[in-house]
Amino acid sequence: MASPSRFSHLKPKSPPDIYRAAQDFIQGATDRVEGSDIQQRKVGRPKRDKKRIIFSLPSECDQLITKLSQLPSDFRPDRSDVVAAALYAFDEMSDEDKIDRLRSIRNI
Repeated sequence: MASPSRFSHLKPKSPPDIYRAAQDFIQGATDRVEGSDIQQRKVGRPKRDKKRIIFSLPSECDQLITKLSQLPSDFRPDRSDVVAAALYAFDEMSDEDKIDRLRSIRNI
């Protein structure tokens, strides 16, 4: 007569009923979505056409960008948003003002 294995108590147990019910629920939801016209979409900001640009700035500019990105209380712009807003504002200046500003930056 074969003796029971001393490891028989380590056999995997069948999943509890709650686990099986959860799996059934997930499968049912998947089946319902696949059978409908619901489209999956990611939540978040819409993708914009962006290009990664690397450049150097003085530490004062880095601190200013951080300060400006924390200014709004109802949303949190990223650092790229701050730089883009500054560029658009700079572009609205007259050419003479732009040149004066560029000269002043070179002398810092």
